[in-house]
Amino acid sequence: MIYQILSDILYYAVHYGAGAMTVGILTVLAADKIKKRDALEKIYIGVMSSYIFMVISLTLLSREPGVYQAVDLTMFDVSPLLPVLYIAHYLENLVMLMPLGFMLPTGVRMFRNPLFGMTAGFFASSCIEFAQYYTRLGTFAPDDILANSIGSAIGFVIFVLMKKFYKIVNSLAVIFADRQKAYQTRGRENRVYLA
Repeated sequence: MIYQILSDILYYAVHYGAGAMTVGILTVLAADKIKKRDALEKIYIGVMSSYIFMVISLTLLSREPGVYQAVDLTMFDVSPLLPVLYIAHYLENLVMLMPLGFMLPTGVRMFRNPLFGMTAGFFASSCIEFAQYYTRLGTFAPDDILANSIGSAIGFVIFVLMKKFYKIVNSLAVIFADRQKAYQTRGRENRVYLA
């Protein structure tokens, strides 16, 4: 199952990676023309636009139009004949929007609010599923929305944990810097008394 997921990710990276990188670079150049930005903003804009292009390519552009238009309301329908493929499909849907849950609050302050951060994946996934249905590019499946939403929520939790870890490391650095300064000051005072 892990092999199936990794081979699918590698397949999509090879097929859509060059296009995603091109979109990211062009977006950075266009955004820089509109307003001068610092390096971190440029990296964020490039990575986010590349990611959005990959998701749109994977969910909409890679499919033949007019082939599918169905609603599949069965939840967690794991076939006994091919359980590995179905489980891999769920895990891939979970992983697909995990970066969204991490990247949105990283660059957009509004999504640091748990209400917005945790529900962003639900709205993005719902838009994808409705777009697949109405353009006849895929099946509307609520279990895909659920898996995408859980993945986005996991990404948001990772963002929160990394932010807390950064604050702890930063406060430890301040504490150690203050101690170092105190030792240096105490050393100078001792030298004055000894002289």
